[in-house]
Amino acid sequence: TKEPEAPVVTEEEVVVEKVEEIIETVDNTLALQSIDGARNLAVESGAEDAAADLLKSVDDLYAQIKAKSEEGKDVSIEATDIANRYSAIAAYVKTKEAKQKIDDTDLISFAQSIYDEGNSAYTELEAMFANPDVTGEQLLEKATKAYTCFNSVLIISDIFILFNISLEPDWSGICMWSTRTSLFFIIS
Repeated sequence: TKEPEAPVVTEEEVVVEKVEEIIETVDNTLALQSIDGARNLAVESGAEDAAADLLKSVDDLYAQIKAKSEEGKDVSIEATDIANRYSAIAAYVKTKEAKQKIDDTDLISFAQSIYDEGNSAYTELEAMFANPDVTGEQLLEKATKAYTCFNSVLIISDIFILFNISLEPDWSGICMWSTRTSLFFIIS
């Protein structure tokens, strides 16, 4: 028996594989629009003057997100965080204004315990802004709490003044309103 002969390759055979790279891009239009809307609210609240450094720091984060978006990458999670940060700044500015009004007009005595709760949240919020590990959601939650408390003091003081009430009833727990209710007051 004769053994089979090995094939002879006379020319170098080159195999070319055509590899198609599929690049998936994500449309981040809605995510970026939500950021723009939250930023506009922050600016309308007076953040360019009252919280310029905070606004700039979030603007810097937003620029990074925009660049990532232009590369076609999904930025939906980051967009939510950035939008929450802008919303927290808007709430912070409103909180600052409410606190200033209370302090300037000596309205603290109308609802001391609520003021103290708001002041504590306000102080914590200012410290949180300096912490890079804090999320936008955490900032917004704390800003909303501080604003709700200070706004409640203003409402209670208006009621006391309007009806000439001189005693402080037990208003404890009034700052526990839902975030949805609080955001309504912040935006309006």
